[in-house]
Order: sequence, then structure tokens, then C-alpha cells
Amino acid sequence: MLGPILLPALCGCGTSHTSAPPSYHYDLRKAAAPSCAHAGKPIPLPAAFPKQFPFPSGTVIDRTARLHAAKGQIGIYGYVPSTSFKSTVNFFKSHVVAKGFKLVYFEVDSPHDSEGTYKGFGKLGVWQLAAIAACPKAMVFSASAEPAK
Repeated sequence: MLGPILLPALCGCGTSHTSAPPSYHYDLRKAAAPSCAHAGKPIPLPAAFPKQFPFPSGTVIDRTARLHAAKGQIGIYGYVPSTSFKSTVNFFKSHVVAKGFKLVYFEVDSPHDSEGTYKGFGKLGVWQLAAIAACPKAMVFSASAEPAK
């Protein structure tokens, strides 16, 4: 009896290897925020920000700033697509770790904002998410990075 139950399950597993999993890297070509977010023109990530940091597909980074020049700290700002506050917060909490960063700190002030601190790939930084009341399909996103000591 066990054979017929296992055989269909094993046959279904072989098809998952044919498509590549999403990379979740920032892709300027796919950057597209809903009009209600009032995003600026998407720009490339600055070289000082870790290229391994995960972003949902469609993320728009529209500005950067040097935050503390002596520390080499950079800030990035923009918008991430969001189907719900919870799913967007959980995306960052899980994918930051899955991409090889250590989650140093994480906080959620549901249902409005969340932040986390990460360390990895020679960088230390913070990310923040904030809900946009008039735009349920996007959230404000900001993050920083500086060389880790």
C-alpha cells in the first residue's frame, strides 16, 4: 500500500528543479511602485550597500544619502511592494537570514512599522518598513549599511 502513496509524491518533486528560485536581488529593470506610493525615478543601489541584501521583486530605491561619512555609512530609501503588512515584514525577517546575514535585532509595531538590524558580508545595518495608509499595495522602505567592526 505504501508504494502507490509515495510514487505520486516522488514524481511531483522532480519538476521543481526545472525553474530557478527567485533571487530577490534589487533589479532596477523591474522596479515599479504603485502610483499611490509617489515614488521617484528608480536608481541603482550604491556600491557601499551590500548587493546580497534581499528585496521583493518590484522594489524601488529612489534616493540615497551619506549618513555618517566618517563611519562610511550609507542610507537607501524607497518603496517595496506589499500584499499585506505581515507578509512584507516576514519577507525581510526570513530572507535577510536566508541570504546569509545574521539577524541582530528585530521589532514589529503592528500594523504600522517594523525594523531590523543585520550583520554580514562585512556590513552592519538597519532596515525599516512603514505602512502607507493611502497606499495598501506598497510600504515605505529605508535601510543603512556601514562597514562592520
